[in-house]
Amino acid sequence: MVSRLKTLCRILVRYRFLLSAGLSTAAGIILKSIILIPVADPLFRYAALQRPGIYRAFLWSYGTFLFTIPFLILSVCLSFAYIHFYEEETAQPSGNLAEYPEPQYRHELFLILGELHHQLEAAPSAHPQWLSIPEKGLYTGVAALGAIGSGKTRGLILPAMHQLFGYS
Repeated sequence: MVSRLKTLCRILVRYRFLLSAGLSTAAGIILKSIILIPVADPLFRYAALQRPGIYRAFLWSYGTFLFTIPFLILSVCLSFAYIHFYEEETAQPSGNLAEYPEPQYRHELFLILGELHHQLEAAPSAHPQWLSIPEKGLYTGVAALGAIGSGKTRGLILPAMHQLFGYS
């Protein structure tokens, strides 16, 4: 029973945008039929006669708010559930990388930037590889962008120079 509940919660949180959109559409339709604009009110009739553009804008914004307010409330609630209660299932354990090829023992020139796991999602891979730039890519240039003190030199430039100057 607990595993079914966790699976249901995982599905609801994963598709929280669609769930929020669907439920807010239903809530907007219900609210639009329950909460009516008092068009018989003399002030509204006066606005409709004197300023029809403003009156139409009011009617449009009123109808829009009936749909968007439930969407915002549902989105905040489901995002709160995602932040505090969602646990991603790890389907496979992460694998081990091949041994780091030291620059002085490489047969060809390349620059290793880091690990390569799944390209489209942030999850560990069963077969990770080294993310590298081949020699041809090094002739076109490499850019390191970031704010002052963010670690460009220590994290990219110094390791790159160590690899490039260590290659023999």
